[in-house]
Amino acid sequence: MSRPYKSDLVDIAGILLDVREKAIFLNAGDRQVWLPLFQIEIDPPGAGTDDTVEVAMPEWLVKEKGLI
Repeated sequence: MSRPYKSDLVDIAGILLDVREKAIFLNAGDRQVWLPLFQIEIDPPGAGTDDTVEVAMPEWLVKEKGLI
């Protein structure tokens, strides 16, 4: 995802392991984490279990989840 403006969002690629009403479970390399849907953007939208996705999230959340 390219953004024409500066933001604190970070893109993380991974595989969706589970999709729930309020969160997703993402396999991002050597980490598997739950991410709240209200704080992330998923590309492609509407992706389902076992799909490869890019997830944009605030930098603080990436650090909190140990993804960087």
